[in-house]
Parts: sequence; C-alpha cells; structure tokens
Amino acid sequence: MKRYALISVYNKEGLSDLAQNFTSLGIEIIATGGTARYLKELNIPFTPIESVTGSPESFDGRVKTISFTIEGGILFDRSNKEHVIQAEKLKVPVIDFVVCNFYPFWEKPGIEMIDIGGPAMVRSAAKNFEYVTVLVDPGDYSKVAKDVSAETRKALAAKAFAYVTDYDVLIAKYFQNETGQKERNFISMDQGVTLRYGENPHQKGYFYQDPQEKNDPLGLGNFTVLQGKAMSFNNLLDATSGLETISLI
Repeated sequence: MKRYALISVYNKEGLSDLAQNFTSLGIEIIATGGTARYLKELNIPFTPIESVTGSPESFDGRVKTISFTIEGGILFDRSNKEHVIQAEKLKVPVIDFVVCNFYPFWEKPGIEMIDIGGPAMVRSAAKNFEYVTVLVDPGDYSKVAKDVSAETRKALAAKAFAYVTDYDVLIAKYFQNETGQKERNFISMDQGVTLRYGENPHQKGYFYQDPQEKNDPLGLGNFTVLQGKAMSFNNLLDATSGLETISLI
C-alpha cells in the first residue's frame, strides 16, 4: 500500500524542504487549500485532498479535511489484520504522517480563526502515534528526514496534544471574556526557561509565558537583557512589581 503524508499548515516555514524530503522517500503528499497552492508554486507533486475525500472544499474553507476517509487513514491500526483489510476494501489511504498547524488564534482572536479540522487530524495522529508521525512545529521537521523511531513519534505526540490543549485554552478564554462567564480558570504557558536558581540558591526556578502575552510590549518574556547575566527569579519578581506599580499611575 502507498504511504501518504497529509499536509495542512498555516505556517509554511520549512515546508518546502519537508515536502521534497517526503517526495524523495516515495511518500505521496495529500494537501489542502493554501498548502496545495504553495506546493503547486514550487512544482512539488501532491494530491488535492478533495481527490481523496470525494468532497470539495466548501463553506469558505470551513470544511476541508473532516471526512471518514481522512480520519480512517490516520486512525486504523496497522498491526490489526482486520483493520488493514477494511482499509484496503474501503480505499482508505495509509496516512503515516500528519503535518498540521492551526490558524493563529493568538494573533487574531475571532470566530473565523477557530480551526476545526486541524485539531481533529492532530489528535487522531497523536492517538495513533505507534504508526503515525504528527508534526505541529516546523522546528521538528528535521526529525523525520529518515525513518522515525517509536520514541520520537511518542514525543511528537505529546507535543501535539499540548499544542491542541494550548489552542483550546485560548479559545475558551476568548469566549469567557466575550460572555463575562469565568466558571473555570485556565492556565496555559509556553515552554519554560530554566533560571539560574529559584528564590534561594538551593532552589530551582523556571519562567513561563502566557501565549497571549507574545504581542504585549509589557510582557516580561518579550524583554531583552541589554547587559549582564540573564534575568534571575528575583529579578523577574522585581520587574513584575515595577510594572504593576507604574501601571497603577
């Protein structure tokens, strides 16, 4: 059976090299919307997703990837003979790679920036990590230049679930703010930076940033150290106190 890589990305960083690598390995690419147009411009061969699903992209792009064929191709158990027979009978493609990142809701929060099909594909691929490699971060593309180990697939699955969780938290917080309902408190932070030490020299310390602060000029994670050592735990506490003080003026 042919092997496929399903690519549906908003951020196309590193996509050219990755797609060419798939092609060189004999892995056929299934692409959606803007990704398909991007690959076409680069003359990289691909199969439009509508040729696989049998359904056109519709409703201004709201529906592209949601289909039995796509989810089945990601989720079926390759070690289960009955699954393999069903996949062949139903003409379900063997999707061994899912490359997907979502609309940047953190930059432009709003209804039309809520990705539906993307999270479904990513969760499906992460669940079936024993056979499927899921990539949500262009920084990980180099990890699949050759055969991917089971350990790497599992680590990428963990990263994918965290990515989906962060995305859902952003959306949930958006609706809470829109409706004034805050029945739950969500905490979702970017990967922490290890500090020299914690409040005291014998303690460990880490700094995490709320993704929503990425575009905030007063977000501590956006500051640049102009001179001297990196910010310590106590430096960050002092800076926070200073920012809160001047914000009250």
